[in-house]
Amino acid sequence: MTVRPGRAWRRFLVFTLVLVSCAAAAGAKTVAAPGLVPATSRPARDPASAAILIGGIDDSWTRLAGWAPLQSPGQRVVGFAYDHKRTDLATNAQRLEVELLGLRREGVRRLSITAYSMGGWIAKAALDRMTADGTIAEFESVQLVALATPWGGFERANIAWHLRSFPTPGLARALSRVMERPMGFEVGSATPFIHALRAPLPAHVAFYICEGGADEVATPRTRREWENYEAVVALARRRIRIPGANHRDMSVPRRLDLGGGRSGLSASIQP
Repeated sequence: MTVRPGRAWRRFLVFTLVLVSCAAAAGAKTVAAPGLVPATSRPARDPASAAILIGGIDDSWTRLAGWAPLQSPGQRVVGFAYDHKRTDLATNAQRLEVELLGLRREGVRRLSITAYSMGGWIAKAALDRMTADGTIAEFESVQLVALATPWGGFERANIAWHLRSFPTPGLARALSRVMERPMGFEVGSATPFIHALRAPLPAHVAFYICEGGADEVATPRTRREWENYEAVVALARRRIRIPGANHRDMSVPRRLDLGGGRSGLSASIQP
């Protein structure tokens, strides 16, 4: 006896085939390569020093362009452009490392990175890569100011991590790109990407964490999120809390007291 598939099964099969076709088509598209883009027309009088601005999800670095005047006079200021809708966080961190090492070949010895929200993940992961492979030692000094970065990850995103191989790893990744959220497998509080951000940084890397007192996105909520968050905060040279600031407020240019040093962001906190 021949068993004929029911209407519901046929609809499911057609739906699956459509998803596969869409995923394949999306995977065939060319991913725009990120890069460094000049953030200001001011002449760079200090070729050995560069400042990098990195935006968050659904934001480009241009949202942070107002931070450029707060950098040290004479610094070259650039934005890091990346395609978060087509490329996962680990890949963007790898590409940022390539760009930073490109600056080193151009004579840059001092780096100052200002990164907002998801950009903080990318920046920290890039510096971790450089620490692991030893290239971070090629720079005289590195500063990372992370604004409103959710270091704890998101408990609710762990389900994506558990589904990373369903129905196959390739299809799962392709579908995540179709949905323009390829970072979905990385941002859960239990994922290797978030846990790896706990890695220590060398002594010549000054790491500052700036958080808003009313941040509805980056503030941890669960025990595991808090554990991740506090482990990363423990690495910071200073933790700066801005009372009443929500997540979007943290991308607004402001002067920060980083406790002295060679930073251009050295005045008192002002909204």
